[in-house]
Amino acid sequence: MTDVKPSNRIYLTYKARIKAESRYRLYSMTANILIIWYSFLIIVASIAVSSNTVVISHFETALAASSIAIFASSVFLATGILQKRADEYRACYLELQEIWDSSVQEEVKLKRYSEARKRYPNHSSRDDGEVILSTWLRKGELFDTKGKVPASFSSLSAAVLRRAMFWVTMAAIFLGPVWYAPRFITVQ
Repeated sequence: MTDVKPSNRIYLTYKARIKAESRYRLYSMTANILIIWYSFLIIVASIAVSSNTVVISHFETALAASSIAIFASSVFLATGILQKRADEYRACYLELQEIWDSSVQEEVKLKRYSEARKRYPNHSSRDDGEVILSTWLRKGELFDTKGKVPASFSSLSAAVLRRAMFWVTMAAIFLGPVWYAPRFITVQ
């Protein structure tokens, strides 16, 4: 894509919707893994406490809070909201890709693009940043309706920072209970 033309927004939008679908699938998978992880930790803690050789401070409170959190998360995930949103983004980008690849005139493409966008949820600006970052990483170029889309320091650093913060947060959520457990566990 090296020409500056109005239909370039179709390409950029469908690439951003691909990123949005991927993000929502990652959220769904991560949430499911978190539920499994915390359920496993509750089982291990319950077995340890029932052996009467391990005492966990405030066990009943922690167990009740964890159970409620897991139950609420399970109910939320059971609705399939994250997967449904990912499926909507997938349907959208497949339709936009078809419009982009079609050999009809620019005006017809833009009309179909406008109609398609009305049927689907919008993606986040973070997805645009992810498109810019992934294109920059593969040394590609993007063009919008005004010309080349710059891979500025601010757009690249924002995308990298969001990725880093996501994984740091996930590490803290997964490893936090293991890291802090020794402060609450006493072996008799």
